[in-house]
Order: sequence, then C-alpha cells, then structure tokens
Amino acid sequence: MKDFLTIINTWYQSKCDGVWEHSYGFSLDNIDNPGWCIRITGENSKEIWDITNSIDTEDNWLIIKSDNHSFTGYSGVLSFNKLLEYAVNWLEVDS
Repeated sequence: MKDFLTIINTWYQSKCDGVWEHSYGFSLDNIDNPGWCIRITGENSKEIWDITNSIDTEDNWLIIKSDNHSFTGYSGVLSFNKLLEYAVNWLEVDS
C-alpha cells in the first residue's frame, strides 16, 4: 500500500524553490455535503481526467477533474482514501 502522505510531502518538497510555493501547492478542505476536497496546482503536462464515480451511498462518491496543470477532486466522507489515491496517482503519472 502506498503511503499517500509521504508521496504528497515528497512531491511538495521537490517543487518548493522559494517562488513556486507562493502560488501553487496542495490543499485539503472539507465540504458541506459532507465530504472532502483536494486541490493540487502548479504541475506541468499532466493527464486530463474527468471522473464521476457514484459508488453506493451519499457518503461514498467521487468527482475528479484535472487539466494539464491542476487536479481538483471531491469525495464523500467515506471515500477519502480513494480520493487521496487518485490525487497521488495523478501526481505520479506523466503524460
């Protein structure tokens, strides 16, 4: 199993150069559905994803949108690990 937090921390540390981190980065927030939101910005040439995955309940769902430079994912409270997995996979895949 991947250690999601270590991968995200290593990615973030690799990007920080005294300038990049003032405009870009990683954010995690809660949403009022209830659920989670992950945003990643400041990448180059990543895959474009458009995923809507209603799993089985109002607490267990995913919506992911990305372009070449940013990732935004939302999930229900029960899908947080899956959302982290998608975020890490997007960071690791080169287009």
